[in-house]
Amino acid sequence: MTITKDAGKLLVLNAGSSSLKMGLFELPSLSQTLEEGITWGTGGDESGISDHQGALQHLLAKIVIKDVAAVGHRVVHGGNRFNGPALIDETVKAEIRDVARLAPLHNGAALKVIEATEKLLPGVTQVAAFDTAFHSTLAPAAYLYPVPRHWYEEWGVRRYGFHGLSYTYCSEQAAAMLGKPLDELKLVTCHLGSGCSLAAIDRGRSVATTMGLTPLEGLMMGTRSGSIDPGAVLYLLNQGLLSVSELDRALNYESGLKAIGGSNDFRQIVAGRASGDELAALAFEMFTNRVSQGIAAMAVALGRVDGLIFAGGIGEHSPELRAEVARQLAILGIVVDATKNLNLQQEGPIHSETSKTPVLIIHTREDVVVARQTLALLNNRAA
Repeated sequence: MTITKDAGKLLVLNAGSSSLKMGLFELPSLSQTLEEGITWGTGGDESGISDHQGALQHLLAKIVIKDVAAVGHRVVHGGNRFNGPALIDETVKAEIRDVARLAPLHNGAALKVIEATEKLLPGVTQVAAFDTAFHSTLAPAAYLYPVPRHWYEEWGVRRYGFHGLSYTYCSEQAAAMLGKPLDELKLVTCHLGSGCSLAAIDRGRSVATTMGLTPLEGLMMGTRSGSIDPGAVLYLLNQGLLSVSELDRALNYESGLKAIGGSNDFRQIVAGRASGDELAALAFEMFTNRVSQGIAAMAVALGRVDGLIFAGGIGEHSPELRAEVARQLAILGIVVDATKNLNLQQEGPIHSETSKTPVLIIHTREDVVVARQTLALLNNRAA
């Protein structure tokens, strides 16, 4: 498939467990002409939609279907198999399905949308762009766990890392903002939203990250615990206090900010802290402590930091979080300008003139990266 002038539209789809986002891009310029999304379930959409196929059908009604030349999908987990985008066929679908056991909500949703696309857009080329692919540059010392080696060799137990599409966009955007080539920069990027992770990016390559085999490891999150003592898990199981399924649900859906502060919405945590709610204040302290400690670890992995990036819903929109993290990282010479931090409406720098490290807010665009990777793959196949 050769992408030439006026080649039609590229559709980008990003599936959540009960949501679907759609972006429409011109080919080959990749100028975006439409951005839509839909959520269903509790407190969701009122149009009667109850599954991914219905959501896709609803969104496709907003565009001219015959103009769609290709579809790009965000897929969270690619396992060991994928270190870049892949043309979707039965083999690729089987690989995505196989690794879904490590990210059942994310990969399961992507598969449903891929299969719905096959039904609703028959014959249209589909491409998968993987979050884990960005971290394929991790060295063994960064991705192996200190456990029996056959866990990795036979069962694939290792660190994979996530949010890679976001990290790709943020690192490229940071280079543009700083006016320096990406291959000269060492960056720490914080993707802080409902899921949270950090990455150390050395000249465009991931060298360390906080999420692991699954998106459960690492930082405290909205409803996920992040890293805890494995001995606590063994204790709960061995004593028969929780079943495996109960433990799975507790760690993924009943922990994090929700468990400590009573809400997985960081805005409510901030508001509660301001009004004197001790539990909200504790949740804020635990969250910011872990983010700050994680950033320090990423800095060690890099040796120096040429830019600290905040992205994701919390990272972009919480001046309170950024101020507290910067306060804790003063030991690294990081200083934010209070006025810029509070008043910056879009993206850009928020560091003070005395800061040793630039601090940037970036509005991450995973859909743009999916579009770019899809176009690049199609052009490479045609060459």
